[in-house]
Amino acid sequence: MIGTLIALAALGPARGLIALGLTGVMVFAAAGLARRQIGGYTGDVLGAFQQIGEIVMLLAASAR
Repeated sequence: MIGTLIALAALGPARGLIALGLTGVMVFAAAGLARRQIGGYTGDVLGAFQQIGEIVMLLAASAR
């Protein structure tokens, strides 16, 4: 919840919601890949989810 509020405050409401939506889609896609490839999640996979989320948010913040 805190991360959502920070994203909305830093990026503005419109860009923040777009960034959060894209982040959700990418993490959901990575979760499907993890389930298909290794049958679930590990700590490494959860760390990859965090990195994916951070990269998508930074890309959304840098896009103009």
